[in-house]
Amino acid sequence: MCRKKCELVLLALFACAVTAQREDKTIIDPFTVRTPALVLATTSDPFPQSVEASTQDVNILGGERDLTIVCEQGADNLVLTTGVTQGQWSVATPNSASGYALMQYDGIDGSIQLRSTGLGGVDMTAGSADGIRALIQTDIDTEYTFTVYGMNGEVSSIQQDIPGTDTTSEYILPFSSFTGNTDFTRVGAVEILIEAFDNVDTFVSVFRTTGPVVSPSATPTPGASPLPSPAGGFTWYTFDDDDNGRSPCGDEPDRRTYWVSDDNIIYYYFYGFDRPQVLAESANSGAIVSMSALVAGIVAFFAL
Repeated sequence: MCRKKCELVLLALFACAVTAQREDKTIIDPFTVRTPALVLATTSDPFPQSVEASTQDVNILGGERDLTIVCEQGADNLVLTTGVTQGQWSVATPNSASGYALMQYDGIDGSIQLRSTGLGGVDMTAGSADGIRALIQTDIDTEYTFTVYGMNGEVSSIQQDIPGTDTTSEYILPFSSFTGNTDFTRVGAVEILIEAFDNVDTFVSVFRTTGPVVSPSATPTPGASPLPSPAGGFTWYTFDDDDNGRSPCGDEPDRRTYWVSDDNIIYYYFYGFDRPQVLAESANSGAIVSMSALVAGIVAFFAL
């Protein structure tokens, strides 16, 4: 029983010690502001046929997203749709029709017509960002093309094949993998083009820049005043993102708390000596913890 308990504690400490490799830097579009569905019903008119809309919000890169759906070929009375709602951008194409959807960030202009310098030279490498992170799902194989325009006429792009699956997958697109000559520190416009092949249904739920974790300050910023610790004794230390310093089960007294600001932190407790020893930073899948805290936790456990 004691051995099993020891194994569980060591596993928990090891999970805490895993150094996160990447973190989100800048939200290009949170997809929280709606663009009502664009509905394109094909007619007997010549192709291509299209509809478009623009949506403004301060949280969108450049203050506006421009969106269009284009049908390049198909029979009459078929419907293609695209829109942004409930945190995702979706595209749906019927049988016997195909085209593409284009999302564009080029400042406030109310048009899908490209202004390649509309963002005025935004720095996409801010915060040590070195790429783009996207969460994407599609039911049928398709292709996404990400294009970044520079302020002096440069163009860089990358094409990402998206396999059909019933799960959402993460895609990391390093700036170094883009083909072209854009200076990512002075960007004038950004576009995503989705190939709306026959019968494709796809959506994007995250569109952000990403980069290596930046080491936090050695002095954590508490979200509330920590409880005083007894002199010379042991102290409970807690990693807690939303439980306000309480046990998640509500069956323990308040404990000394160091806070992190992410929704993806796993809740761990461990014993440690009362000294400045905890460094914590979240990054999508883990947290950084100083080795001194791990050693202290193990020593304290076996001292019981």
